[in-house]
Amino acid sequence: MLMSKQVNPVAGSRVGYLDVTRVDLFSNNSRFVFGVAGIGANCGIFSFCRYAAAVTEEPPNRDRLKARAVKQALSNIGLVFGIARCGHPTCARAYANSLPEHDAKEMKLCTVCTNGFKKRFSLEQ
Repeated sequence: MLMSKQVNPVAGSRVGYLDVTRVDLFSNNSRFVFGVAGIGANCGIFSFCRYAAAVTEEPPNRDRLKARAVKQALSNIGLVFGIARCGHPTCARAYANSLPEHDAKEMKLCTVCTNGFKKRFSLEQ
């Protein structure tokens, strides 16, 4: 069942939903995606399937798995709340075409994304 049917998100509200799954995700004609979120739709989903050692054939590393998941969550949460995808390659919210690109991102938001969240939630700048 679609998460949006279960939680009834309201676009523009300050409440958002992010589902996390182990199931591999696919969107349109892609072979897989790390996560999906409707821009400003207040709900999204991401999978850590493609980050797991069993899929990547890397030695298990819990810290690496957590870092990958946090960066993807930050990326999806921005989209959930209508903040445009980041173009700065090292920002946690930058689009990654591959796992090495995803790993190269930092565990923090760039200034543009930080200001986007502040503006979205009307925090002092």
